[in-house]
Amino acid sequence: MKVSKKIRSDLDWIAEQMRSYIEREPEPIIQIENLQHELRELADQFSRKWGLPVDFLDQMPDFTYGSLSKFKMAQLYYIVQEALWNAFKHSKASLVRLIVRSTMTSLTISVTDNGVGFDTGADESEQHYGLKNMEDRASSIKGKINIKSNQNGTSVTISVPWEEISDE
Repeated sequence: MKVSKKIRSDLDWIAEQMRSYIEREPEPIIQIENLQHELRELADQFSRKWGLPVDFLDQMPDFTYGSLSKFKMAQLYYIVQEALWNAFKHSKASLVRLIVRSTMTSLTISVTDNGVGFDTGADESEQHYGLKNMEDRASSIKGKINIKSNQNGTSVTISVPWEEISDE
């Protein structure tokens, strides 16, 4: 039992050190195409590894309206990864659709499955850690997350505002 607590303590310390390092590092603005590529790769890898088909639909225009920091893109990636994992682990879905689109003010990513769904009105104490984690990540990047679920499946949609592009 003491070994387990020691390992947990060490892992918590390592995670805190990583967070501290990331916060100190500058967050360069990177191209949205990098995120699109990473999400396409995630969908392909997920389909191959877990056998659940993931349709990736890129509905981004040729010209994007803004940029996102490396930190925001990482948080979006992890939200999508968690949504895909939840679809595989809990939904009994036969198909997942991952859609990336933008407006003049924001980037929106949706993960929708055709599984059995779950009760979104459940007591907060019964809420799964993964859902809470997605909500926290969305909040950390000033994003809005919407989770809808019923007997026909679940949809997780995250929208994050574009960052201003400076003329430097």
